[in-house]
Amino acid sequence: MLIGFGKKKEPEETKNQSEPQIIRKKVWYDIHGHFLPLMDDGCTSAGEAVSLLQLCRRQGIAGMIATPHYDSSEAIEAFLARRQRAYELLTEALEKDGQPYPKICLGAETAYSPGMIYDEDFPKLVLGSSSYMLIELPVRKWDFALIHDIKSVSALHGITPVIAHLERHLYDQPKEMLRALYETEALIEMDAEAVFEAKGLKDAKKRIHDGYVQVMGSDVHNMVDRRPNLREAADLLDAEGMTEAGELLRRTGKLIFDAAYGK
Repeated sequence: MLIGFGKKKEPEETKNQSEPQIIRKKVWYDIHGHFLPLMDDGCTSAGEAVSLLQLCRRQGIAGMIATPHYDSSEAIEAFLARRQRAYELLTEALEKDGQPYPKICLGAETAYSPGMIYDEDFPKLVLGSSSYMLIELPVRKWDFALIHDIKSVSALHGITPVIAHLERHLYDQPKEMLRALYETEALIEMDAEAVFEAKGLKDAKKRIHDGYVQVMGSDVHNMVDRRPNLREAADLLDAEGMTEAGELLRRTGKLIFDAAYGK
């Protein structure tokens, strides 16, 4: 889906006077994070998750969607039960800590597999109570069967796919497959880390401007080598004269988070 300058009006943002004013900048909403403790390759303890969430709030992150990895080797109901236990472990630790932290809702980063759309429990993998689903596409070469399945997420279930960190695939996939993906109803998410190298920043600026990226997430995993970086990336876009583009990404993130949180 192309949403960019001169292509389609950006989503309307609902004002929320209760958003935390930790820093004198607009708050952001992170739709992609692996901070549920012991759930996947993200935080390894509830304590680490608490520290991560506190840092996010200090950076001005108002809300975060927990998106642990899901793949079809696990039954969806088993995944959801495991996710709930991890969430309860986190909320218990947050209550003991007693400090403010961003709003949290639950989702998944769903690894694409052929035929997954026909699982009756498939719609339960949406982000919170929204009609958005974060989908990670495979490293293998894509084909039109994959594109058909992505289209069918919307056609069969009324769910809007959000394709995770597409920048990882730009130089490995056939251009015709990328063009076909852009023509679907899917939104494209870019990881914040994509802007921290010169080539990545150049590519990101062009893709955002041309409407090929609609939202940015941190894909945060821990407090060591994959720390919270959404605010840093937003500040870099500002410094590079991309304030308007950054605002489009921020508004789309808020739109998705509000829908997921049930606002």
